[in-house]
Amino acid sequence: MTLAHGNDKLAALHDLTGKVALVTGGSRGIGRAIAQGLAEAGVGSIINIGTAGSLMASVNQLPYACAKAGLNALTIGLAEAFAPKVRVNAILPGPFRTDSSKGWAPDDLDTSFVPLGRIGDASEIAPLAVHLASAASSFTTGAIIRVDGGITRKV
Repeated sequence: MTLAHGNDKLAALHDLTGKVALVTGGSRGIGRAIAQGLAEAGVGSIINIGTAGSLMASVNQLPYACAKAGLNALTIGLAEAFAPKVRVNAILPGPFRTDSSKGWAPDDLDTSFVPLGRIGDASEIAPLAVHLASAASSFTTGAIIRVDGGITRKV
């Protein structure tokens, strides 16, 4: 197989023409970047629902962290409940530069705790969402994937 044919096959696996996607907060920030990436891949209908999970708990945010942990469990449970017809996966973003990050305090913009040394750009998450929604990830369900610059590397 030549490289050109390989690229055609890869593009076909990521073609989402006519599919329906559920996107968290698709009107702004990370959700908007994901919705845009899915639309570019051919998704015909995008519905905004839900929220993202989390792997880390902060003492000051325990109720929030507990709710997010529940979403992680829900992802795994729904993956089992709807298999094999529906695949359910979660993306856990770290710090991303979006419209809401403009209001962050200077300390929140410190990237010394991020192994990659920077805050992510919302466009960097869309390719993963397209991949997970496509036939290219046909054996992936119940996955909780971190996109956080390496912050939760010890979890």
